[in-house]
Amino acid sequence: MNSVIFNLSLNKILVDDRNVLWNRFRVEGQDFHFYRNRLRVTLPFSFKGKDAKIYVFDEASYFFNRARWSRNRIAVGVGYDVTKWLNTDISFVHEADVYNGKLNLFFITGTIQFFHKQQGSSVK
Repeated sequence: MNSVIFNLSLNKILVDDRNVLWNRFRVEGQDFHFYRNRLRVTLPFSFKGKDAKIYVFDEASYFFNRARWSRNRIAVGVGYDVTKWLNTDISFVHEADVYNGKLNLFFITGTIQFFHKQQGSSVK
């Protein structure tokens, strides 16, 4: 996978555009080649003195093997820093795929940071 992400900050609103070339080289069977683009808008805010964010994104996939747009994902989510080392994220994704049909996904994610930067120091 190769990717480039463009970021734009508009006051508090963050806009990022991720562009990925994804090549799946297979030992048996046909290789797959995709382009994936995700445009995301994020609004950070504070909730009970902790960092949080709400976001929406639209991600489209182009399948080079068949020369067509093959998948679109539209999502909304919220992330919250429970502590300095624990973040939670809840999101809903609607996916429309020309090969697999439509699908609704609901994610609850927890991220633990084992090493985090202390104020005034750096972690190596």
